[in-house]
Amino acid sequence: MNYSIEFKDFQPPETAREMVDDLVKRIERKGKDLATFLRVMVEQNSPHRVFRASLTLEAPGKTVAAKEDGHELEPVIRSAFAEIERQFLEYKALRRGEHLWKRLTTRKEILPSRIDHEAFFYLVRPHLEGLSDFVAHELAYAEAVGDLAAGELTVQDVVDEALLSAYREFIKDPARGELRSWLINLAMDRLDAEIHRLKGERSTAVPIGEDVPEQVPIYQSDEDLRVEDIVPDIELPTSPYGAARRELRQCVRDGLLKMRKECRRLLVIHHVQGLSGSELARAVGVDERGIEGALEYAGRYLRDRLLESGCRFIARDTLTRTAR
Repeated sequence: MNYSIEFKDFQPPETAREMVDDLVKRIERKGKDLATFLRVMVEQNSPHRVFRASLTLEAPGKTVAAKEDGHELEPVIRSAFAEIERQFLEYKALRRGEHLWKRLTTRKEILPSRIDHEAFFYLVRPHLEGLSDFVAHELAYAEAVGDLAAGELTVQDVVDEALLSAYREFIKDPARGELRSWLINLAMDRLDAEIHRLKGERSTAVPIGEDVPEQVPIYQSDEDLRVEDIVPDIELPTSPYGAARRELRQCVRDGLLKMRKECRRLLVIHHVQGLSGSELARAVGVDERGIEGALEYAGRYLRDRLLESGCRFIARDTLTRTAR
C-alpha cells in the first residue's frame, strides 16, 4: 500500500505522529493483497482550536473516505481511521465473497447453484475478514515454532478449504446457527490436517521449540489481543503508542509463542474473535461446562509466560485497593 500523511498548519505531538503511523500500518496489513493508496490529512482550525482528520482510500474499483472533527486531536484521528477501516473491510468482504466463489466453482466437488451460493455467501461474508485474520495468526505461529516452513501454506489455501467444507455442509443443512464458531472450527481442522500432512512429507521436520525466530511477525490478532483483559494486573504504558507499547506487544507475542497451541487459540478466539459461552466451546471443541475454567487456565499460563519474558505486574493487593 502506498500512502501520504500530512499535518497541515500545526506541529502535532510525537505521540500523535506515532499513532498515525501505527494506524496506517494497521490498514496496510488489512490491504496487503490489494493495490491501494491512502491519503491522510490532519489540520487545525487555530481560532476555534478544532482538529479535522480527512482520510481517502483508493482501492481497485472503489474509493472510500472518512472525515472527523473535534477539539481533541487523538480521538479525532482514531475515529476517522475507525470509519475508513470499517468501510474498507466491508469493501473487502464483498470483493472476497465474489472472488472466493469464482475460485471455489473451479473445484470439481462444487456443482454451482446461484441460489445456493448467494445464500451461502450472504451468511458467511460478514465473518470472512475475521476468519482470514485468525488463519494468518495461526500460520505465523505455526511457522515460528517450525510446524510449517515459511510460505508452505497460505491463508487463501486454508480459508478456501474451510469454505469448501462449509459449503458442502450448508447444502445438506442450510439452517445453521453460530456461523463464526463453525467456520473457525473448520479452519482449525483444515489447518491441523495440512500441517500433519506437510510435516509427514518433509524429510527433516523441525521439532517444536527449536529454531524459533527472535521476532515473531506482527499479525492483527496479536494487536487486538488486549492483554489487560486477560491479565488485569499487568503494568501498561500510559500511551497506547510508542516504544513502550511496542515492547509490550513483543512481550505478548513471546508469551503466546511459548504457550500450548490449544491455550493460545482459546485466548485469541475469545478475546479477538469475540466468541464466548457455547460459541467458544464449539469453536475449540471443549465442553461448554468447562470453557470458563479453560479460559482461566489459559490466562494464568499466559501471565506466567509474560513474567518469564520480563513483563512487569502491579501487585495484586494494590490492584484490589484501586478497584475499590
